[in-house]
Amino acid sequence: MSQMSRTLSFLKRNGLAATVCAVTERLGWLGPDKEQVRANAYSGPADKPKEQLEEEMAQALKKLKTKYRFSIVVPAYETDAVFLREMVDSVRKQTYPHWQLVIADASKSDVVADVMGTYEDERICYVRLKENKGISENTNEAVKHADGDYIGLLDHDDVLHSEALMETAAFLQDGEYEMVYTDEDKISGDGTQRFEPNFKPDFNFDFLLSNNYICHFTVLSRRLMERITFRPAFNGAQDYDLFLQAVYEIEQMHCEETESEPTNSADGAYIPYADDWMKRKIGHIPKVLYHWRAHMGSTSDNPESKRYAYEAGKRALEHFAEKNGWDVSVKDTRHLGFYEIEYHPDIFAVRADVAAVCGKVVRGGRVVAGPVMDGRELFGGMNAKYSGYMHRAVLRFDADSAHESCIRYREGLSADAIPSGGRMVYLPDFNVRK
Repeated sequence: MSQMSRTLSFLKRNGLAATVCAVTERLGWLGPDKEQVRANAYSGPADKPKEQLEEEMAQALKKLKTKYRFSIVVPAYETDAVFLREMVDSVRKQTYPHWQLVIADASKSDVVADVMGTYEDERICYVRLKENKGISENTNEAVKHADGDYIGLLDHDDVLHSEALMETAAFLQDGEYEMVYTDEDKISGDGTQRFEPNFKPDFNFDFLLSNNYICHFTVLSRRLMERITFRPAFNGAQDYDLFLQAVYEIEQMHCEETESEPTNSADGAYIPYADDWMKRKIGHIPKVLYHWRAHMGSTSDNPESKRYAYEAGKRALEHFAEKNGWDVSVKDTRHLGFYEIEYHPDIFAVRADVAAVCGKVVRGGRVVAGPVMDGRELFGGMNAKYSGYMHRAVLRFDADSAHESCIRYREGLSADAIPSGGRMVYLPDFNVRK
């Protein structure tokens, strides 16, 4: 039923031709994206035998030089008791023991309080709020009670993979990360099915400027959280706004460390949002460690249920651009929650970090050469009218490289003259037809 609702919603917004194309793509006809084929075959991570898992995790714990404490913050409001218990149990089943779970309950009823009253675990901090001030303010209240080295974000009806914190703790050992995120998937309302995995790229600035691909599971350092906050003006897209704030503040840290002034000028030696700096501070664990609950009340299963969230996301992008002094227009794409930033007069004039732009090569209605992201060439053999996995073919993102025929460099630069930290941005409407 939900798929039918989503299709009808798409038809209403975009018309018959675009809908037929989207449906045939989803069915895997006429040249599907290889990444979409991979996603369609996904059935969820295999569960290890309990004894094997316990042994592996005990050994992994011994190897950790620093045992970070994670505070997981959860705003709750009239949460379904079954979903709430599954969420709490998923945290208590973590193979990594150094955690705190903070639940800020703004419910009018006692549904959440009754469930939480059944737990006796000193690592759980339950806070009953006097009033419901909205998801951002409620989450800020939870953050006030967090005492960990890193703050993790978890929704009240979602589920955390049992190895999520162990994997994150291990990842943090050899880096200087302010923010770390993992891959995720969706689970059905009854928890029996896993589907629609989000296999995310390593930190990708322009992809984040197209949509909140980071989402969950994400942890942020305490010092970073002290510089940002959940803002009520962006309720519905509060996580997206928080991540954009985080990226902005990580850039400010770069300025402070190098004693540089942020600038959009391409003439200076300092490159804002330098790719190498951002990837040192924002890490990605390419494993599915978070399960997003899909039921008709959630945006994951029914996008129209929270249409306001996508308007809030657009405003968050506009605010981010304004803080950076960019002259832009932010537009919706045909896919809800995905955006296009139009730069005035063009991306080279506004963004000093962009050294080149690229597109894809199309022949006979098929993509024969596409951009490379994280070492994987995208869109090869795909129908040129399709959107690609996670709509990437119609969105902007940072690319490692592309076919030389569809690369345009900033004036004065070439393939062997891109400055360290400069980036190449994929433009979906930059196609070379042969």
